[in-house]
Amino acid sequence: MDGREFTYWGADVSVTDDVAPPLRRRSFSLVAEVEIPVGGGSGVLAAYGGHFAGWSFFMRGGRPVVRHAVSQLAGDQFEVAAGAALPSGRATIRFDFNRDSAGPGSGGTVRISAGGREFAAGRIARTAWTMAGLGETFDVGRDTGDPVVEGSVPFNGVIRKLAVLPR
Repeated sequence: MDGREFTYWGADVSVTDDVAPPLRRRSFSLVAEVEIPVGGGSGVLAAYGGHFAGWSFFMRGGRPVVRHAVSQLAGDQFEVAAGAALPSGRATIRFDFNRDSAGPGSGGTVRISAGGREFAAGRIARTAWTMAGLGETFDVGRDTGDPVVEGSVPFNGVIRKLAVLPR
C-alpha cells in the first residue's frame, strides 16, 4: 500500500481499521482542504485510534495541532501545535510525519504547514506499534469511540477534502 493516496470528501466519515490509511510504522502526509469559520477553527480534522494509542489532527483556538498517543500515560502523549492561529476562510493544512527509522516504535518529526508556510515543527519521541481499541476507526471531521484527545469535538468549519499519503 505504499504510495497509495486515500481521499475523503467531506466530514462525518468513519472507516474500519482494515480499510483505513496505513499510519502505523511509516511516514505519511495528511492534507486537509478546509473552510475555517470566522472566529477560528476548532475540532477534529481526522483521527485514528484512541487515547490508548492513536493520532489526532485537529484545530484548537484556530491553531492546527497534532497529538500522538502511544498509551494513556501522560509521558506517552506527544503534541505539536502551531504558534499562531490560521485566518478564517479557505485553507489547505498539511501535516507531515517523517519517521526516523523503520524500527518498532521509532519516533519522528511532525511539520505543520498551511498555504505553503510552515507553522510548526516538533518531535514525536516514539510511536505506537498498533492503534488500540477494538472497533476504533479512522474518522474525518470527528473522533468517534474512545477519542485520542479528551474533550474532542467535531470540526466547526467545512472539510472539503482530506487526503492521506502514506510513504
